[in-house]
Amino acid sequence: LDGLETRLRTKSGAERIVVSGTSPLQLGERAYAVTTLQDITDRKQAMEEILAMRATMEAALASMTDAVFISDTEGRFLHFNEAFATFHRFNNKAECATTLAQYPAFLDVFFPNGELAPLEQWAVPRALRGETVANAEYTLRRKDTGETWVGSYHFAPIRNAEGRIVGSVVVGRDVTELKHLERERE
Repeated sequence: LDGLETRLRTKSGAERIVVSGTSPLQLGERAYAVTTLQDITDRKQAMEEILAMRATMEAALASMTDAVFISDTEGRFLHFNEAFATFHRFNNKAECATTLAQYPAFLDVFFPNGELAPLEQWAVPRALRGETVANAEYTLRRKDTGETWVGSYHFAPIRNAEGRIVGSVVVGRDVTELKHLERERE
């Protein structure tokens, strides 16, 4: 019964989860079966906590109207919400490109002065270099449709316990209408 998980109660009454493993052992002419038990209670509890945190994060992302995306250090989008798809003019999350490297093929990004922003000046690479920025504005244009909009970005690196950058978090908001209103007031 290798790999069988079992719940046991200790003398103190605490419940523990163990997994069993059985191996053959030959001693001379006699054959034995050695069964080991490994306590995996802490690992199972940690996994349950991780799953609960993930469910909380997914619910939070789903409720947000701003585009939110989290990348690893390679620019792979690990988590993003439906608003991310809308913001980048995809029909749904399933259609979204999932790595930063894919975006220049269909998206132009411009600085406020109209100059084309090189990929290393986009939000994710800046965050991965350690920048934390609020309200960085870029004009975006889909190459396939020509649709243009203004995005305001907030971004920051994600650091591990040792302070090393392990990813980025970016929040984008479409501020096109706000920019039109500001121009009308001028």
